[in-house]
Amino acid sequence: MSKRVMIYCDGAITGNGKPGSVGGWAAVLLWEKEKGLYAVREVGGAAVETTNNRMEMQGPLEGIAAVPDVAVPITVLSDSQYVIKGASVWLHKWLRGGHKVPPGLSNADLWQKVHNLKLRRHDLTWEWVRGHNGDFWNERADKIATDMVKRAQAEGHAVRHDARYWKKGEAPPRGVSYEF
Repeated sequence: MSKRVMIYCDGAITGNGKPGSVGGWAAVLLWEKEKGLYAVREVGGAAVETTNNRMEMQGPLEGIAAVPDVAVPITVLSDSQYVIKGASVWLHKWLRGGHKVPPGLSNADLWQKVHNLKLRRHDLTWEWVRGHNGDFWNERADKIATDMVKRAQAEGHAVRHDARYWKKGEAPPRGVSYEF
C-alpha cells in the first residue's frame, strides 16, 4: 500500500505588495508512522518586500522540497485558490506545450519552480481546503505563517522555522496514511 505525505500550506502578509511589506509562509507535513501516531514537520519563513501570492506559493514549494524521496506521493492542501488552480489548471494553459512559464506572468519564477517539481514528482496532487473553517492542520499552517510575519517584524529581517515532533490522536481527514 502506497503511503502519501500530506502538506498543509498557508501564507500571510502585512502591507501586501507595498514598501515595507512583510510576508510569512508555512508548510505542515504529515506522515502516519502507526495508527494514531503521526510524524509532523513544520517549516516556515518570512520575507520582506513581498506579496501574499508569493507567500502562498512559497509554502508548497518549501514543503515539497522537504520530502526527500521523490517516489513518495504528495497531496498539497491550501486555502489559496490562486495556488490550487494555478498548479492544477492554469499552469497547463500557460505552458501550452513548452517547458517555460511565460516571462510576463506574475510570479513566473515561482510558477516555473512548481512546473519543475511536477516534472520530477509524478504523484503530486493539489487540493483546496476552506480557510479559517476549523481544519486543525490548515489552522496550524496559518498560525505558523502569521507568527513568521510577527517574528520578522520584531527582528527586522527574514526568518526561518523548522520543527519536528510526534502527535498522537485521531487520523487526519480524508483517511489517508502518511509516511516519514
